[in-house]
Amino acid sequence: MADDSQCTLQCMNDSICMKGTTDFSDHPTKDGVPLEFHVNGDKDGYHCSCPHGFTGLKCGRKYANCNDGVHKCYHGGKCLEGLEDIYGNDQLYCDCSEAQDDNGMQ
Repeated sequence: MADDSQCTLQCMNDSICMKGTTDFSDHPTKDGVPLEFHVNGDKDGYHCSCPHGFTGLKCGRKYANCNDGVHKCYHGGKCLEGLEDIYGNDQLYCDCSEAQDDNGMQ
């Protein structure tokens, strides 16, 4: 679905094509470098506006949001209890033992 007839993106997961650049700043980086699926915030001036639980330029990457966004699990990782904060409150973490990237690698 697109809000503009000039959009050439094939948006996924019921996302809507929007004019402008998307902001991935609420997603983690690795040593300050965006994850490979967050490098490009637009294509020809358009991006897909993702529903909750999906990310990437065309919203094709599913993720789980742990601890109100403190941790995000990608590639099929799951949020599990098992950590405590400095106050003794249970916290979630990403269990990536069954996660696989686009190439099927764990």
